[in-house]
Amino acid sequence: MYRAHGVSTAPLTRAQTRRAFVIPKELKTKGRGLDGRRRLEIYHYLLLGWYHDSIADFAGVSVSEVYAIKRNLKLYSSTRKPSNPDVVLGRPRKIGPKDK
Repeated sequence: MYRAHGVSTAPLTRAQTRRAFVIPKELKTKGRGLDGRRRLEIYHYLLLGWYHDSIADFAGVSVSEVYAIKRNLKLYSSTRKPSNPDVVLGRPRKIGPKDK
């Protein structure tokens, strides 16, 4: 039978059996980049423990895109960065009169 490269055959640990499979929430986006289905597919392979280059080859994306999705999952609990105006990232654009 076929087995995915990089997937462990060892039994799951106690923490892995207690953790439910959670689909990450989708944030409001501008519709650019990868479609949601492909991002969810990459997320699934990351959970399975595949190597980043194997995921990139199988999904047809660059390795940097796989790393970006992994980073976004850590920072925002989603496969995409937030693009709505309610979320403030970085410093303000200019100093106002209140800051002087």
